[in-house]
Amino acid sequence: MAQWLKQSTSTTVTVGPAVDASDGVTPETGLTAGGVDEIGVYKHEGTSLTDISGDTTMTHRAGGMYTVTLDTGDTDTVGRLRLFIRDDDACLPFWKDFM
Repeated sequence: MAQWLKQSTSTTVTVGPAVDASDGVTPETGLTAGGVDEIGVYKHEGTSLTDISGDTTMTHRAGGMYTVTLDTGDTDTVGRLRLFIRDDDACLPFWKDFM
């Protein structure tokens, strides 16, 4: 189920868990926005990922759960938004859906 966000508003969201790529179970706790292969958003009816790696922060909280900042440009489109994170060497891809 998608989490609701207010349009065109900066916010900090929780996403995860990130789990280790080798076993798919162990929480991955050392990821950073600048260190992962890709962190981005798919906006409503968009066909490509908008890379936000350089414009966001990503902080580990506990057990592979992370907080990620979204700015007004990330949340400016009405409809679905998917926050997507992947690092092929460290973790399986993970995401969270918003509306």
